[in-house]
Amino acid sequence: CHVTSVRLVYDRDQKTGERHFRGVAFVDLADEKSFKRGLEFHNKAFLGKKRRVNVRPTRTKGELSEIVRKTEEKVANLIARSKEKKREREDDNGDVDGKNAQD
Repeated sequence: CHVTSVRLVYDRDQKTGERHFRGVAFVDLADEKSFKRGLEFHNKAFLGKKRRVNVRPTRTKGELSEIVRKTEEKVANLIARSKEKKREREDDNGDVDGKNAQD
């Protein structure tokens, strides 16, 4: 099994600044054979504790960039729809710049 890198995930206490291990690590493997070996540990107990190993492939930087782009696009569309619905409600109520035309 050829490990190329390991990244541990920590939380930082806002008051004390101390770091606490979250129990999450990302392990990059060099090749498919190593990944298949890693899959043998999927859902197995780790260090005799109640923690379990969850093995799954990670995304490439390109895949992550595409996910971010699609998410930003969805958010922009939701905001645009929300603004359009607000304008429609204002038009239906006779509101002009958020004020009722009857006032």
